[in-house]
Amino acid sequence: MKKKVYFILVLLLVLTSVLGLSYASWLFNGKQRNFNTLGSKCFELTMINESAGITLTKAYPISDEEGMKSDGYTFTIKNTCNTYATYEVNLEDMLLEEKRLSGEYIKVSINDGSPINLKELEKKIGHIEGSDKSYELTSGSLAPEEEMTYTIKLWMDEETPAIEEVMNATFLSKVSIEAGYIEEDKLVNGIELEVKSITESLNNIREVFEIKGTSSQYNLIEYSFDNNHWTRIENPAKEVTIIKEIQEAGKQSFYIRDEVGNVKEVEIETTKLDQTVPEIKIAETDNQENIELNITFKDNLGLGGYAITGSEEEPEEWIVLEGKESVVQYKLTENKTYYIWIKDSVGNTNYQKYSTDTIDTKAPELSIRNTLTEWGVKDILQIEATDDVIGLSGISISKEEGIYNWEVIENTLNYETEKEIIENGIYYITVKDAYGHITTKSIVIDKIDNELPSIESLSAQAEWGTTNEITGTFVDNESGLVGYQITREKEEPTEYIEIDGANFSFTYTATENGVYYIWVKDKVGNLTQTEIEVNKIDNTAPVLSSITNSSNGEWAQSVTLSWDIEETGSGIKSVEWRLNDKTTWGSFSEKEWYGITRSNNRNDTIYIKVTDNVGNVSNIESTVLKIDNIAPSAPVITNSQNNVWSKEAVTVSMKSTDSRSGINRYEWYENGGWTTRAITIKDGVGTIKYTAERNETIRIRAVDNAGNVSSESTTIVKIDTTNPTAKISASVKQNSITVSASGSSDTNSGIASYQYSKDNKTWYTSTSSSYTFTGLSAGSYTVYVKVTDNSGRTSSVVSTKATVASDNIIYDTGTANSAYKTYVKTSDQSIGTSTVSFGTSYIYMNAFSVKAVVFTKAISNNYRYLKITAKTSKNSTYGTYYKTQFGIKSDTTFDEDAVPLNVIKRFYIINYSDSSKLTNYTSYTTFTLDLSSVTNSSYYIYLYNCDTTAYIQKIWLTNTA
Repeated sequence: MKKKVYFILVLLLVLTSVLGLSYASWLFNGKQRNFNTLGSKCFELTMINESAGITLTKAYPISDEEGMKSDGYTFTIKNTCNTYATYEVNLEDMLLEEKRLSGEYIKVSINDGSPINLKELEKKIGHIEGSDKSYELTSGSLAPEEEMTYTIKLWMDEETPAIEEVMNATFLSKVSIEAGYIEEDKLVNGIELEVKSITESLNNIREVFEIKGTSSQYNLIEYSFDNNHWTRIENPAKEVTIIKEIQEAGKQSFYIRDEVGNVKEVEIETTKLDQTVPEIKIAETDNQENIELNITFKDNLGLGGYAITGSEEEPEEWIVLEGKESVVQYKLTENKTYYIWIKDSVGNTNYQKYSTDTIDTKAPELSIRNTLTEWGVKDILQIEATDDVIGLSGISISKEEGIYNWEVIENTLNYETEKEIIENGIYYITVKDAYGHITTKSIVIDKIDNELPSIESLSAQAEWGTTNEITGTFVDNESGLVGYQITREKEEPTEYIEIDGANFSFTYTATENGVYYIWVKDKVGNLTQTEIEVNKIDNTAPVLSSITNSSNGEWAQSVTLSWDIEETGSGIKSVEWRLNDKTTWGSFSEKEWYGITRSNNRNDTIYIKVTDNVGNVSNIESTVLKIDNIAPSAPVITNSQNNVWSKEAVTVSMKSTDSRSGINRYEWYENGGWTTRAITIKDGVGTIKYTAERNETIRIRAVDNAGNVSSESTTIVKIDTTNPTAKISASVKQNSITVSASGSSDTNSGIASYQYSKDNKTWYTSTSSSYTFTGLSAGSYTVYVKVTDNSGRTSSVVSTKATVASDNIIYDTGTANSAYKTYVKTSDQSIGTSTVSFGTSYIYMNAFSVKAVVFTKAISNNYRYLKITAKTSKNSTYGTYYKTQFGIKSDTTFDEDAVPLNVIKRFYIINYSDSSKLTNYTSYTTFTLDLSSVTNSSYYIYLYNCDTTAYIQKIWLTNTA
């Protein structure tokens, strides 16, 4: 119910947010203290559990179930007159100034009777001031001094919609009692009740009855099953029919009341409602390992099914039974509680519990434990076994699983024993009962310690030292270690150093040579002793003699030092040295332990000491070393013109340094040997000036005052004092002039660049010995050349003339030079069907196969373009290879068996291919062939025609596009 209330509250909030409204806050009889009574003054009303009334604030719709749970408003009506009185209990709907909530949204219950909506009650004009309508809740009559108690409960109907007329509206009501006198004889009313079952078949859930009531005078208004809680008849009348469902078999009283309080009782007995459970009878046979049950089920109206479960919950599956009595046999194999269920044909169920603890199908229970919780020399195994039914018959203790050493146990349900164990391991304990059922459990015994601890990896240092470390490990995998001691006497110590755990690694520092005794014991007192000898301890320092110096501390290129060492203990570990006031020491190699020879450059005081193998250090001796054998630095040469040609004198300077004896001289390599040069030296810098022509690598070195010679340094001196010589030639090709400077020369530094000019105007610089002027018009030109060498010297200017040719007419309407008109005519077998002729204004070519003309005078290759003016048209129907073209050939021959396209060097296609692609140039058109890529020095002009008619009007060579 709480969930439903919560849901309704949420709904209320949603509605409020959308509508900006809330359900009505309303009071029922909120201030009523005294009843409004109408009628006899001797008619008295009293209140039981007097309250101010039902107070419902900020009410919201709730279910009938929730409404019936409210406390309600309780009052008692008492007749204080000496005659009978009738009364009506009314609910007054009070007028309000604010918005008023309609009674159709209010439900009421009287004395916990069925909920009724106020709109279903008879509505009358209000009985009291401030009320405009009244709802009759109930009525009745009272004898003198008789009283009647009522409890009224009100709530907002769950179906109340969230609409404007409900939101923020208020319902206010009061209770009024209308009373009147009545004569006793007029209270008598003849009431008759007729009861009939309308349920068709037998069942165990319900039986429905039709109850017809008739009244001779007054309307029948209420009915009840306990003469206390009454249910209002929806339409009171003198004849009523009530359909009522009975869910409990047996006899029940039914009461009906008229409007003046007369009550009629009738007894209702069920005939179609069977709620009697079937019977169960159980007989048993105990077979020790199982129990056989004979179960008899019986029901006078017929059985439906049975089930045997281990739960008190009604089973979902049943085994069908028929008839009114049946016997079922069932074998039990497990000690527990069984639930034996039976149901009859209408679903009534019954069960009996059957519990057994005499079935013996289980092995005995076994419990084992050991008593040794700390390490010891023995353990006690405690064994407890039980067999609740047949009893125990034997016990076995073994260290192998599945192997039994049986000891007889006199038949008993409980058995206890103790066994002494003196060896660690896994023990398997097994017990069996009289039926041979066995139970085995294992236990690990691991606290028995009867083994001595061990001393492992015992050793002393094999190397020499001022002390010696004895190391080893104590091991005890049983009780664990407790203490150890190391002594110089072979007598068990009275005190031990405490240790713990299964193993312990120790280190002991010995300060003198001799035998040491090692003792260790475990927690149960097992003791182990061993011994070790130490003989590698050295506490005496070596002795170093004074140092013998071969140069007695003077400067030399090489110095030898020697000394003696006395060491009688662990031996020499190192001989060390340090220089001057430094704090770090370096070590000599072993072959230098008694002397060294040094030739490296130095000026130092050297200190020497000796250390033996255990770190004892000797006295320190010293001497002086002065050695100079370092050559000067390679000269640093300054040459601003290094490896660069110069047309002037070149100055070279050099500088070297020497940190010891200083620079003595510079040497120059020439004529196959090193020669001392007369070089000006200032502040260590020497200078040489070169003036003569040369291209030479200069090698220079320095020598210090001790005779040490530096490595070489080099520089390159290049001097050129002679101008270069220029040469010129020119060639013409088509409309270009190529100028060549081939033959120009320079005897020293070589030519660096060439300069070219046309008509002595703009000069062009190039690293190439030729230059081409392109795109020239026909005419005569003067070209110029000059050259510059790598030192910057320039030659005199030289020049020559060259001419670009003008137009050369090969053929022009029959007026061209006849020397060009020689031609070759060729064709296939149909030669007679085609012609080639020179007309007065054109060359005519007509053919259906191959025709060609070659102008036989060779043409020099000094023209850029070959041009032809022609027109063509297809005039033959033979073949599909239509073509007219012109070009050049390298010779005058023509192979009539070859494909023409393969023998010509250049060609221009005027038209070709099939009729769909042939272009007819019906008017004269000029075609141009660019000869820029022709490499031949001379060539021949070539005309070609196939299966077309061609008219060539003009052919000429030109340098103009």
